[in-house]
This record gives sequence, C-alpha cells and structure tokens, in this order.
Amino acid sequence: MSKKRVMVIFSLILLVSAFCSFISAVNYAPGEIIVQYKEGVVGNGNSVFVDGGTRLKVYTYVPVPDESEQIVAGKELYTLRFDRAENISEIVEKYKTLSEVAYAEPNYIFESFVVPSDSDYDLQGWMKSIGLEQSWNLTQGNKAVSIAVIDTGVDWNHPDLALNIWNNTDEGCDGAFDLDGNGYFGDCRGYDFVDIDITLYEEWGYGFEAGEDYTTIDGDPADFNGHGTHVAGIAGGVLDNGVGIAGVCGNCSVMPVRSGFQIKTPSGGMVGSLEIDDVVGAVYYALENNASVISMSFGGGDSQSVHDALIAAYEQGSVLVAASGNSGGNDVQYPCGYDEVICVGATDGVNNPASYSTYGDWVDVAAPGSSIYSTFFDDSYRSLTGTSMATPVVAGSIGLLLSLFDLNHDEVVSVFQTTGLGVNFSGVVIQQINVSGALLSLDEVAPLVTLENPINGTILLSGENNFSCSASDWQLDLLTLTVHNTSGIFYQEMRNVSGVATTQTFSAILSSGDYYWNCVAGDEVGNEGAALSNYSFSVSDPDEVLVSLNSPLNATYTNNSSTDFNCSISSIDDYTTMNFILENSSFVFANVSAAIKEENNFSYSFSEEGTYFWNCAARGVNNSLSGGEFVVSYDATTPVVSLTEPADDVAYTGGRDVSFSFSVSEESFCNLSVGGSVVRSFSLASEGVANIFYDVGNYEWSVSCVDRAGNAGVSSTRNFVINNPVSAAPPSAPSAPASGGGSSGGSSIASSSPSVNLADSKKAVLDTLTKSYMISDQQVVDGYSNQLHAGDDISFKFLEGEELFALRLNEIGAGYADFIIGDQSIILEVGERAKVSLTNEAYYDLAVTLVSLTEKGVEVRLQKINEKIVSEGITGFAVDERGINEGRLYQLLGIIKQKGFNLGGNLVVVGVIIVVVCILFIERRYLEEEIKKLHILGHREKFNTYIKPDQEKVSS
Repeated sequence: MSKKRVMVIFSLILLVSAFCSFISAVNYAPGEIIVQYKEGVVGNGNSVFVDGGTRLKVYTYVPVPDESEQIVAGKELYTLRFDRAENISEIVEKYKTLSEVAYAEPNYIFESFVVPSDSDYDLQGWMKSIGLEQSWNLTQGNKAVSIAVIDTGVDWNHPDLALNIWNNTDEGCDGAFDLDGNGYFGDCRGYDFVDIDITLYEEWGYGFEAGEDYTTIDGDPADFNGHGTHVAGIAGGVLDNGVGIAGVCGNCSVMPVRSGFQIKTPSGGMVGSLEIDDVVGAVYYALENNASVISMSFGGGDSQSVHDALIAAYEQGSVLVAASGNSGGNDVQYPCGYDEVICVGATDGVNNPASYSTYGDWVDVAAPGSSIYSTFFDDSYRSLTGTSMATPVVAGSIGLLLSLFDLNHDEVVSVFQTTGLGVNFSGVVIQQINVSGALLSLDEVAPLVTLENPINGTILLSGENNFSCSASDWQLDLLTLTVHNTSGIFYQEMRNVSGVATTQTFSAILSSGDYYWNCVAGDEVGNEGAALSNYSFSVSDPDEVLVSLNSPLNATYTNNSSTDFNCSISSIDDYTTMNFILENSSFVFANVSAAIKEENNFSYSFSEEGTYFWNCAARGVNNSLSGGEFVVSYDATTPVVSLTEPADDVAYTGGRDVSFSFSVSEESFCNLSVGGSVVRSFSLASEGVANIFYDVGNYEWSVSCVDRAGNAGVSSTRNFVINNPVSAAPPSAPSAPASGGGSSGGSSIASSSPSVNLADSKKAVLDTLTKSYMISDQQVVDGYSNQLHAGDDISFKFLEGEELFALRLNEIGAGYADFIIGDQSIILEVGERAKVSLTNEAYYDLAVTLVSLTEKGVEVRLQKINEKIVSEGITGFAVDERGINEGRLYQLLGIIKQKGFNLGGNLVVVGVIIVVVCILFIERRYLEEEIKKLHILGHREKFNTYIKPDQEKVSS
C-alpha cells in the first residue's frame, strides 16, 4: 500500500464524521429542531415564563437557539435554530429532559437523495441510472481534482462552467508573458494547440468557418464548435447553482485543452477534426499540469506518437478515458483501444445498449450517451448523442472517486466492473457504471463508535442494567455489545442496523464483580470499528461490603492547602483498621491507619502544587478491601490573564467586527466582558479569540478567568472607541450591548441612534424580568459561572431527585455583593470565596466565588465540593443575616434615633459615641479575621439603615 493511500485512509477516518454531518443536513434542516411545549407554558427558545410572568427560567445546560419561530399561532410549537449547531441529535435529547417540553425532534426533510437545484436537472434523468444522486450524498467533487478536456475547446465563461474552470494560479492571462516559465504563454485557464496549414486544407477542397481560430497557438482555449463545451458540462458543470444543468463532478476543476476544430468537407458537411500533433501537445500539456483525469471524446486510427504521449500520462498517474466510437459495430478505435485508456461505450440512459455504440471485449465500461443535455458554446445548452457524451460521464465519475480515494487506472476499472450493471451489446456484456456502488465498495474506513452509558468507572447494582452506544458510517450493518469480566465474555448481543448513524440500548443481567464493556460496529463491506478504549465498571449487591471514597470526589481540583479526606465502609464486621494512602507518581506522602468506623476522616496539608492519588483500604485479620483510587489536584496559583488585542484606547471608524484576543496561563473558564456585560464565554487552556460586531460608541473591556481549582484571575481593563464615519468624533456616551452573546458574528450593539423593532421590543420585555438560571447536576460538579443582576438566581440540585437550591443575588454594595441561599447570607468582595453547607451539617458542599463586580451586575462562580467542617469557626463569609439586623448595638442606636436625637451637635452625641466605641471594641475581640471583614461591610450598610443622620434635620 502506497504512502499516499495510507494518508488517504487516515484522512477518511476524519471524513466519516464530516460525512455524517453532511448526511444530517440531508435528513433534516441544518441547525433546526422542533419543540412542543406543554400546555400552559409559553416557550421562548431555551427559556419559559413562570411565576406569573415575573421571572424567566433559563436552562443553561441546553444550547441557546439563535432564533425561534412559532409554527402555528395559538400552539406552543416552535422551530428553534442554532447557527453553529454540530450535533442536532444531542440538542434534541437535551431539550427532551426539560420538564416544560412535551417533545422535541429534528426538523426532518423528507427526501432520499441529493437533488440539485439546477433549473434543467429534470432533463438529466439518465443520472439516476448510475446512482449519481446517492453519490452526491458522499461527495460532490473536489477542486483539487482536475479533468482535462481535450476537445474543440471550452466556452470557459459559460455561466454553468466558469466557477469550475481550472485556474493556473502561477500564470497570468496575457499571452505576451510566461510568468510560470512552463513554456506556455498566458495559459491561465488552459491552452489552444490548434495550428493547421489552411492552404493545404484548401487544396484538398476543405472549407472553414468564419471567425474560428485555426492558426494561432495561444492561452485562450475558447470553443468555436460547441462539442468541447458540451463534454465539459457533462463532466464538470457547476452543481446545485440554480442554473442550467448539473455536472457529474460538479465541484471538480475543468482544464480546457483545445486541439480540435471544425471544417467543411468537400461535400459541404461539417466535421470536427483533430490533428495528431495537436493531440500529442494537448496530452503532454495535461500531464505536465498534473491533470487527474484526461477525457478524450474522439477516435480514429492507431498513432505511435499519441500512444507514447498517453503512456507518459498513464505512468505519471493520470487516469485516461476515451470514446469507443459510434459505428454500431465492433471495430477497434484509438485511443480507446490502448491498454492505458479506459474505453467507454454508450447506453441509452435506461440500462439498455445504445444502437450506435461501438462495442467489443476491448471496451471497459459503458455509460449513458443518448440525448444528453449539457452546456454549449455562446452560453447556451443543447442535447447531443454519442459515445462522446458517455466518455465525460465516466470522466466525471472518476473525478468523484478521486475526490475521496487515491486510485490508479487498474483500480478504477476494477471497481467499475465489479459494481456495475451488466448490459448485453450483441453478445458482449459490458458493465454500465454504478457510481454510488463504486464509492461504497471502496469504503475502507471502520465505523466510528461512541460509548454513551454507563460511563467509565461507574458502580452499578446487581440485576438488569442498560448499555447504550452510538455508531456512524456510510453503510452501517451490525452493532454488537460485548461485556467482559475476568473469565472472558460475560454477555454479548448483536443487532442488525442500517443507515449512516444509530444509537442502540442493550440490557444485560449482571451479578457482582468487575467488568468492562465496548461496542463493535460493522458496515456492509466488512469494516469493523469499536470505541477507542473499553469502559470499566463494577457491580455490587446492595448488602455487599464496600469501601467508598466520599470526598474529595475523583478528579477534584482544590486551592485549599489543608484538605480533609473522607471514606466509609458499609459494614465493619471482620475489619479492624482503615488505612489512608496519599501519593503521587514518585512519593508516598501519607500512609495513616486508624481504628475503623463506618465513616473515617483523615486530613493532609499540601505544601506543593501537583496531582495526587488517594485511597482508603479496610484491613482485618484475614482480609482487606480497597476503595480504589481517586485523583485530587492542588492548585493555589491564580491564573494570569493577559489581553492581546485590541490595544488600549484604540480607535476605529464605523460599525465593525472587533477582534478580541487574550491568553490565560492555565486551563480556565473565562468570560469576556464588554461594557459591563459578559458577551462571550470560553473554556480554554491558552488563547481565546472572538470577533464581535460593535456600532459607534465608547467601550470598556476585560477578561476574567476561574481555573479548575476555583482561583480567580482578572485582566487589566482596556478601552476602545468606534467613531462615526461621517463626523469621526467620539460619541458622548457609550452604547449598551444589545445581548450578552449570540451567533457567530458576535453580539450586536445598540446604536447611539436607536430604532424600534419587534426584536428590540421583545428583548426589552425580557430584560425587565428577573431570571432563574437552571443548571444541571454536572454543571455544579464541573463548576459554573454566570453574570447576575439583582434579583437573579441560579437554581441547581446536587443529584437527581434531591432538593432544589437557589443562590440569589440580593444586592450589590460598594465593593461587595450580597447573596442569599436558603436562610444564609453570603457577602463577598471580588476574588473572595465562601463555602456553604446545604445538605450535611458536617460538610461544606458548595463553594461560591465572586469573580467580578460592576454597578450593573456581578459574575459569580459556584461549584460542588465535599469538605469537612472544622470546629475552629466559619469558613468564608456565610453568616446569619439576623446577626447584624438584630444586634444589640443597632437595636440601641435605632432607639436613640427614634427618640429624635440627631448627630449634628447635641452633647448627647459624645456619650453615644463612647458607648458605640466600647461595644465595637468588645465585639471585635471575639471576631475571627474573616468575620471582621464581613461585619465591616455589614456594619457599613446597617449604619446607613439605622443611624445615618436625616439630612433635613441636620440642615435645620
């Protein structure tokens, strides 16, 4: 197997996924799904109005559509459009999980094969007989594949050919220059080799067409006859452009090489002719310019010089195709008769032999050639009949094959002959090509397989369990589930499948033990593929003794140097000690034993950042039991966020796309904020780039990032201005972002001269609502960030079926934000992190970080943790709001204020101040350092509430 062929095979592995996306576009509208909301629910993209229309519930774990359209008035049935959707099936499944959704499905298109939009395609019914519509599902050609048409020239600016005409990018079209030094002057789109001796032809009684070029060799291969243009349109007319006809390889390049001309015979008839020396020149030109296919719709006697040229092209790798002739007999024509050339006979378009076609065992394949409608010179179209028309059908079909596979002459002939339809030409059976069958038979790529559920490392209970996997391929045939244990195959089930993509769910009854599983998919030509690695899982009986690693969870990142580890055992019978081990790849940091309890706690203080492995093992006199191994990473370094562009204070003119770029020192979740609003979010490890449209205005921008351990880093702040293109003067006030995100092309920004439309009105209504962002269990585990305004909340569960919690932004103060969750208040400054206990008094299970803060809103991040609460005090700033509202100090000051005392000059003030100072001094002695910070912020707000002087009284 050649190196090039190996590279093609590897490329095809990537091609399958791209192909499946293309097929999806055929099976349903690109980027669209249909959603039926339940009765009484008003749908709006991924949101629904609730609570009497005052709060908008926003599901953050389903993709946000770029557009939504109500299908039928009065029915909650919507089309949702996603500009950048890559997997509509996944989006549909996510929408099905929403409680407000009755059903969701792709926006299916009911058609079997690609039918191009070319206006005269209905005149090309012969294409169906060789499977071209099915073939265009797989490929429509490739500009890198060039088909040299050696004929009477090509009308290269024909509207149905111009986009596909081969372009010699190193050469100009001026015939006075040879810029690429190949010896052909001005050959920007091919060459004209016709140079005949007119005097000699006249002596023999031939006549000439007025205006045709008979004597000038140049870089203009224009067609004066129409035959070459007709051939070119069949092989490579532009496909699916709404104009005229569809070419067989509608996205291949057509290389016009003129060596034919039209003359009048002595009897007065017109005949297309080619001189041997011109043909030889044309063949060498095609091979020198690396033509993939050379199409020759002409024939005659044997010529050594033509044969030598064709041998040279054959040895270089060009695939040669020629017409067998229109004699209706079996006399050999050349160049079709040469072994190096694929010889083409003609059928009638409905799988019968054409009566005019020359045939014989020297003819390799057949293709439709009767009444073929195609391009003609002077931007016109015409139907022609003959093996001259069948030849470009085969040439274009070879172009389709070469767009995907690296094939030589023999391989092309073999695949057409083994997949074609046998047609009887007076006792000689010639295979009519089947292009789709040929493509599918060449499929050497194994199906792609993805294991869906259960995920790697899952613990299941004994009994019946489900396994689901997905597969994609051109032609699926089988999908097999295999479950292994230490003894070999434990369970196996095979299913017949079809199509290009499938997801199957299998069921298996399992007993306790350790297992791994995979799925194997096979296609119709015998290729098999499995997931890249097996997924392991274990099965236990409900009453079986297990050691469980509880916290921190596997793959946890932490920025706390002092970390608590918790493990448990379901039964302590026969076990006496629990051993805790902490290590990395080269060193054991802890190996501690303690008397066993059902729940066991250990602590360790990290001194160095890095990745660690931890485990608990229960030990008895005669047995031991391990909990496995979890990974925890300690990272206390704040991510460094650096802005690249635009430069600070850069000025642009006129509304435009602004290119933002930045870098972050480690893997982080980052938000790009412009004008105080998050306009784009990124999950990245190094560089982030966004292009967003902005109208005239002044803008301030920055980037904030939170790494996987919860460390928050904020960039510097930069400004840019977009001036009015007329006045070039900066506007007086910045424009406000119209939306916080959006499709490719960026967020639209409101102009300083706003206009009113339905979209703006709808957005204005939405902006008046407070929002409840519904996030998934997995988002809580991975960490979730969002921009909140006062009154907005983030709703979540830790596990399916558990209590629903809501973190609400209560208020934004001077340099801090106050959040409420349950009966707890969390007051944070930028960069600070609080830990909250919601489900277990002994453990913190949620971390809340204030990433950034503006007057308009805050960016907050929350993440599930599992950290034992130590008795030394409160971690973070989670406190009971009543501790401030009902404190002795403020009760006393409130009474003083109610009695009419003001602080503007009364002698009583001196006594009041002494009392205040004493009480504050006494309270301060009992506050931990973090509580001090909290209460300073709290006291500041409560001072404004209870004792701030009334300005009217002070002034009086």
